[in-house]
Amino acid sequence: MRTPPPDAPANISKKATPDLVTQVRAYRLLTPLFGGGAIPQQADEVTVVRGTEVRGHLRFWWRATRGGQANGDLKQLKADEDRLWGAPSDPAKRSGPSKIQVFVEPTSRGEVFQVKDGRGESVGVGHFRSPYSYVAFPLQQTQGTVLAKVGFTLTITYAAQDAAEVEAALWAWETFGGLGARTRRGFGALQWVDQPDTPAGDLLTRVRQGLNKHVVNGTWPSNVPHLTPTMPIVVTRSYQDSLAAWRFLFERLKEFRQARTKRLGRSNWPEPEAIRNLTGYRSKAHQPMPTSGKFPRAAFGLPIIFQFKRDDQREGDPRGNNTLLGETKDGQIRDRLASPLILRPLADGGAAYGLAAVLQGVALPDRLIIKYGQRLRNGRDHDQVDATLTPDEARELRGPNNQGTLLGPETDVVQAFLTFLERNNNA
Repeated sequence: MRTPPPDAPANISKKATPDLVTQVRAYRLLTPLFGGGAIPQQADEVTVVRGTEVRGHLRFWWRATRGGQANGDLKQLKADEDRLWGAPSDPAKRSGPSKIQVFVEPTSRGEVFQVKDGRGESVGVGHFRSPYSYVAFPLQQTQGTVLAKVGFTLTITYAAQDAAEVEAALWAWETFGGLGARTRRGFGALQWVDQPDTPAGDLLTRVRQGLNKHVVNGTWPSNVPHLTPTMPIVVTRSYQDSLAAWRFLFERLKEFRQARTKRLGRSNWPEPEAIRNLTGYRSKAHQPMPTSGKFPRAAFGLPIIFQFKRDDQREGDPRGNNTLLGETKDGQIRDRLASPLILRPLADGGAAYGLAAVLQGVALPDRLIIKYGQRLRNGRDHDQVDATLTPDEARELRGPNNQGTLLGPETDVVQAFLTFLERNNNA
């Protein structure tokens, strides 16, 4: 035998391959799919449900359930996420392709969601006479795609050591999430149809048990939306189908957010009157009303566009789109803040229930500004405003048709909505 050279390489051994787990889950959508394709508000004609979209949703819900492992460190959270779900290759950061493989196969490409108004006439989903117009308002001016009866199977493969991470993301996505656009308002709500068994107990108890099982005990970085075991949740009474449960939820939200003195009367919320006072423009038909001058509905998400009726604009009310936006301390505009409020139906056995939940870790921007639809007489085009109500200011807000108080002493308007929802659910 020849003597090996002194610089001979070490013995080479085959790299161990971790045990892999493959799951196949069948899903159907309980509510219509709004968009979901590569073009905004359009469904993909070939691949109605895309694997990249599913991966994106799972990444979000992984952060929402497991992001507390980073103990408040945003860079650590990003590194952990990249190692699990993938990132552009960077040897220095030990990131690269995802360890999790996702494959989607459609079982039903769906059909156009047919909507009829109160007269029995077919209308678009976003049409002002559509019963879904409040949640489909982006389609009032455009022709997007809304599909019903969509189904697909998801095949997901991952390392056995990552099972807890993946199971948490899947459970949260199935319970709180969906597919496509406007999932926080109930579009694209999922049901795992071949779930092997249904645990005992009522639905709210099982949701709480899932939170306790899948949400880590830790600290999330600032402004990272997440779930907690004690987060505010309301589960409604049962309905015969998911659309009825969904409509109950968003109709109550509409009733709450648009509380008026009477059916076609003035808003009981302070923002319209605040805009009149700030701009100095006012229709003769609208006499001054007491107001806090606050913009509390910012808590439901940004931007918010306040547009006065055309007849009132002609009579002197502020013109154009008056837009509520966020602003950072250094003056950068934040034109988007997703709502922390989740509304969606859940199927359980042969019934459907409405679920309302509030994501934690969602904070308003440093400042709020109202950008006017017209330049004012003194040259201003915006003003800084406030969203935070005092208990006394909250008590002043009247409910729909001026019946009782809308908020009571509750200054958190999102929490006040959940109370409003529970009260109507038990009525």
